[in-house]
Amino acid sequence: MSLLLHADIKSFINNLRIYPRDVLFDVFVRYALSPMVKVVKRWDTLPSWSTLLKELLKEQSFLLVVLDSCRYDFFRLVYRKYFYGKLMATRSLGTNTYGWLPNIFSYTEFRDVRIFYAGLAIKTHDIKLNKFISHSRDIEIIRIEPCREKDMGTVLPWEVNEVVLRKKLSKRNIVWYMQPHYPWIGYRDLSLKLLNEVTWHDFTPKDLVREGIKHKGISRHDIIKAYLDNLRKALKATSTLVREIRDRFTGKIVITSDHGELLGEYGLYLHPHYELPQLCIVPWLEVEGII
Repeated sequence: MSLLLHADIKSFINNLRIYPRDVLFDVFVRYALSPMVKVVKRWDTLPSWSTLLKELLKEQSFLLVVLDSCRYDFFRLVYRKYFYGKLMATRSLGTNTYGWLPNIFSYTEFRDVRIFYAGLAIKTHDIKLNKFISHSRDIEIIRIEPCREKDMGTVLPWEVNEVVLRKKLSKRNIVWYMQPHYPWIGYRDLSLKLLNEVTWHDFTPKDLVREGIKHKGISRHDIIKAYLDNLRKALKATSTLVREIRDRFTGKIVITSDHGELLGEYGLYLHPHYELPQLCIVPWLEVEGII
């Protein structure tokens, strides 16, 4: 038995001793529920997000809008109030940003791109795009820092628009909004109630977010309302941006996401490392016009 395998088994046994219910639930979701749902839902037969992106990267000019943590089913419910176009459900590369981001930076087609990225002051959730830059590919990252909502640690979608319009688009662009990802900017009190749990939940087998929601009397309905509000705000900001640039930008416009979000399904929240459809099915909207 290798030392690494021995360490993994030892760690598993230790965690099982401390958090028996959480560890067993993790094993069930990972090795029983996820494979079963994958077969039943057949989401692995959907078009690959990776393939669609590579096709987009062949364009001379494009604007790819990324709505962080946007799942397909909720997007489909609300996008028609803001845009019309061709919408597809696609299979994402990962269940969180780090399952998605390193791959796209490795594509040979990923070059000559200007990226406007809304940073997150919650250090455990912020994505360090600079780690993935290849200087030979002329990739420019414009990081937007939290300003008006420093206590929640997030960048408002209209702050993203302000920077994009001030610095201007190039021919090939990615504009990455933080919403609908937590924190939920229209639900400040709810967001701040769960700030500690969200910050640290990746560092323990215990599901801190689920426990926090339970012990603080927060309903699943509250979380869904807050998430939908964030999504609508992101779509409104996106439609405003497209309206502002449409007379001088003639490239293809696509709205998509890096991964989805769990909103209480299977008793889970946010985007843990499970291959579930709510996390892996994301929208790919080729925009034809604004409502």
